[in-house]
Amino acid sequence: MVIPGKKADRKPVNKKRFPKKLLDNFDITNVNGDGNCFFRAIAELLLEDENKYPIIKLFIINYVFLNRDHYAILCKEGVIEVRSGNDDADVILNPTIVDFLKMIASDRIWGNEGSILEISNSLGIRLLIFCYWFDRLVSHDFRIET
Repeated sequence: MVIPGKKADRKPVNKKRFPKKLLDNFDITNVNGDGNCFFRAIAELLLEDENKYPIIKLFIINYVFLNRDHYAILCKEGVIEVRSGNDDADVILNPTIVDFLKMIASDRIWGNEGSILEISNSLGIRLLIFCYWFDRLVSHDFRIET
Protein backbone atom coordinates (compact mmCIF):
# COMPACT_ATOMS: atom_id res chain seq x y z
CA MET A 1 0.00 0.00 0.00
CA VAL A 2 1.26 3.47 -0.83
CA ILE A 3 0.15 6.55 1.05
CA PRO A 4 0.55 9.92 -0.72
CA GLY A 5 2.65 12.34 1.31
CA LYS A 6 1.58 15.81 2.37
CA LYS A 7 4.95 17.51 2.00
CA ALA A 8 7.49 17.69 -0.78
CA ASP A 9 10.01 15.65 1.18
CA ARG A 10 9.74 11.93 1.81
CA LYS A 11 9.59 11.76 5.55
CA PRO A 12 9.24 8.44 7.33
CA VAL A 13 5.66 7.27 7.74
CA ASN A 14 4.06 8.09 11.08
CA LYS A 15 2.79 4.60 11.81
CA LYS A 16 0.85 5.78 14.85
CA ARG A 17 -1.71 7.23 12.40
CA PHE A 18 -2.70 3.78 11.11
CA PRO A 19 -4.71 0.99 12.70
CA LYS A 20 -2.71 -2.10 13.62
CA LYS A 21 -4.73 -4.20 11.15
CA LEU A 22 -3.47 -2.03 8.27
CA LEU A 23 0.11 -2.11 9.48
CA ASP A 24 0.00 -5.91 9.79
CA ASN A 25 -1.27 -6.38 6.24
CA PHE A 26 0.18 -3.57 4.10
CA ASP A 27 3.49 -1.89 3.39
CA ILE A 28 3.12 1.85 3.81
CA THR A 29 5.38 4.45 2.26
CA ASN A 30 5.22 8.17 1.53
CA VAL A 31 5.51 9.74 -1.89
CA ASN A 32 6.18 13.34 -2.83
CA GLY A 33 3.05 15.42 -2.17
CA ASP A 34 3.49 17.82 -5.08
CA GLY A 35 0.03 17.62 -6.63
CA ASN A 36 0.96 14.52 -8.64
CA CYS A 37 0.89 12.26 -5.58
CA PHE A 38 -1.85 9.91 -6.85
CA PHE A 39 0.15 9.21 -10.01
CA ARG A 40 3.38 9.01 -7.99
CA ALA A 41 1.76 6.45 -5.66
CA ILE A 42 0.69 4.29 -8.60
CA ALA A 43 4.18 4.59 -10.14
CA GLU A 44 5.79 3.60 -6.83
CA LEU A 45 3.44 0.65 -6.53
CA LEU A 46 3.71 -0.63 -10.12
CA LEU A 47 7.12 0.62 -11.32
CA GLU A 48 8.90 0.87 -7.95
CA ASP A 49 9.87 4.46 -8.73
CA GLU A 50 7.54 7.35 -7.94
CA ASN A 51 9.46 9.60 -10.36
CA LYS A 52 8.13 7.54 -13.26
CA TYR A 53 4.65 8.98 -12.71
CA PRO A 54 4.60 10.57 -16.22
CA ILE A 55 4.57 7.00 -17.60
CA ILE A 56 1.42 6.31 -15.56
CA LYS A 57 -0.19 9.49 -16.89
CA LEU A 58 0.66 8.55 -20.49
CA PHE A 59 -0.71 5.06 -19.92
CA ILE A 60 -4.00 6.50 -18.63
CA ILE A 61 -4.23 9.00 -21.50
CA ASN A 62 -3.69 6.22 -24.04
CA TYR A 63 -6.28 3.98 -22.36
CA VAL A 64 -8.88 6.75 -22.21
CA PHE A 65 -8.21 7.72 -25.83
CA LEU A 66 -8.64 4.13 -26.99
CA ASN A 67 -11.90 3.95 -25.00
CA ARG A 68 -12.96 7.53 -25.66
CA ASP A 69 -16.58 6.73 -26.55
CA HIS A 70 -17.13 5.12 -23.15
CA TYR A 71 -15.32 7.88 -21.24
CA ALA A 72 -17.08 10.63 -23.22
CA ILE A 73 -20.39 9.30 -21.91
CA LEU A 74 -19.05 9.19 -18.33
CA CYS A 75 -17.86 12.80 -18.66
CA LYS A 76 -21.13 13.99 -20.19
CA GLU A 77 -23.24 12.29 -17.51
CA GLY A 78 -21.08 13.74 -14.72
CA VAL A 79 -19.88 10.34 -13.50
CA ILE A 80 -16.30 11.59 -13.80
CA GLU A 81 -15.53 15.04 -12.47
CA VAL A 82 -13.30 17.10 -14.76
CA ARG A 83 -11.34 20.05 -13.37
CA SER A 84 -8.99 22.69 -14.68
CA GLY A 85 -7.35 22.99 -11.24
CA ASN A 86 -7.66 21.80 -7.65
CA ASP A 87 -10.20 24.32 -6.31
CA ASP A 88 -13.94 23.70 -6.14
CA ALA A 89 -14.44 26.54 -8.64
CA ASP A 90 -12.27 24.70 -11.18
CA VAL A 91 -14.90 22.08 -12.02
CA ILE A 92 -15.67 22.15 -15.75
CA LEU A 93 -19.37 22.03 -16.50
CA ASN A 94 -20.41 19.86 -19.48
CA PRO A 95 -16.85 18.57 -20.03
CA THR A 96 -15.75 16.88 -23.22
CA ILE A 97 -13.37 13.97 -23.59
CA VAL A 98 -10.71 16.51 -24.65
CA ASP A 99 -11.18 18.37 -21.33
CA PHE A 100 -10.77 15.06 -19.52
CA LEU A 101 -7.56 14.19 -21.38
CA LYS A 102 -6.17 17.69 -20.71
CA MET A 103 -6.88 17.25 -17.01
CA ILE A 104 -4.94 13.98 -16.87
CA ALA A 105 -2.04 15.48 -18.85
CA SER A 106 -1.84 18.60 -16.65
CA ASP A 107 0.87 18.86 -14.04
CA ARG A 108 -0.16 19.13 -10.41
CA ILE A 109 -3.86 18.45 -10.91
CA TRP A 110 -4.86 15.86 -8.36
CA GLY A 111 -5.96 12.42 -9.37
CA ASN A 112 -9.63 11.83 -8.61
CA GLU A 113 -12.18 9.04 -8.80
CA GLY A 114 -11.95 9.12 -12.59
CA SER A 115 -8.18 8.53 -12.44
CA ILE A 116 -8.68 5.67 -10.00
CA LEU A 117 -11.32 4.07 -12.21
CA GLU A 118 -9.06 4.37 -15.27
CA ILE A 119 -6.15 2.66 -13.53
CA SER A 120 -8.46 -0.02 -12.15
CA ASN A 121 -10.17 -0.66 -15.50
CA SER A 122 -7.07 -0.46 -17.68
CA LEU A 123 -5.10 -2.92 -15.54
CA GLY A 124 -8.07 -5.08 -14.57
CA ILE A 125 -7.28 -4.70 -10.87
CA ARG A 126 -9.25 -3.79 -7.76
CA LEU A 127 -8.01 -0.76 -5.86
CA LEU A 128 -8.64 -0.09 -2.21
CA ILE A 129 -7.73 3.49 -1.39
CA PHE A 130 -7.15 4.72 2.18
CA CYS A 131 -6.91 8.41 2.92
CA TYR A 132 -7.38 10.84 5.76
CA TRP A 133 -10.39 13.10 5.61
CA PHE A 134 -10.53 15.64 8.44
CA ASP A 135 -8.17 13.46 10.53
CA ARG A 136 -10.31 10.35 10.03
CA LEU A 137 -9.08 7.33 8.08
CA VAL A 138 -11.57 6.41 5.35
CA SER A 139 -11.43 3.84 2.57
CA HIS A 140 -12.80 3.66 -0.95
CA ASP A 141 -13.17 0.33 -2.70
CA PHE A 142 -12.99 0.50 -6.49
CA ARG A 143 -14.18 -2.71 -8.08
CA ILE A 144 -14.29 -3.60 -11.74
CA GLU A 145 -17.78 -4.24 -13.01
CA THR A 146 -17.67 -6.11 -16.32
